[in-house]
Amino acid sequence: MKEEFLFYFGPESEFSHWFKCEFVIQGIRFRCAEQYIMFQKAMLFGDMEIKNRILRSANPSRHRYLGKRVNDFNKERWHRNCRQFAFDANSSKFSQNPPLLESLLRTAGKSLAEASPYDKIWGIGLSIQNPKIYDRAQWRGRNWAGEALEAVRAKLLK
Repeated sequence: MKEEFLFYFGPESEFSHWFKCEFVIQGIRFRCAEQYIMFQKAMLFGDMEIKNRILRSANPSRHRYLGKRVNDFNKERWHRNCRQFAFDANSSKFSQNPPLLESLLRTAGKSLAEASPYDKIWGIGLSIQNPKIYDRAQWRGRNWAGEALEAVRAKLLK
């Protein structure tokens, strides 16, 4: 059986970490998954100034910008924790927004992949227009964003 994919990219896709929608985790309102992930990054490394600036912003590109400026950043520690943050953000995002939940559940049976030509960790490192996207062996990235969505979908389908 041939693997079926759903590729997405950009803030207009409900599967993107940059897609704007509200959800609440531990009493704190977030405006997108990126905000939560970068908030957790700042918390992980004890940067309360950046954490507060992330919370005050509604702009996902600003969240990313601020997240790159977290003090005392350690890549290995970040990589040990960041996928859990993505799972938690997406779990809340989809479970708290019924139309988004329906959209995610309709992808059952498909592999989800962020077709970002720029991101080789969260995305596949290839654009939607690149014919190599249909062959996992050709991917240049790890697709952690897609994997987080698939894990959330599996949890929500149970």
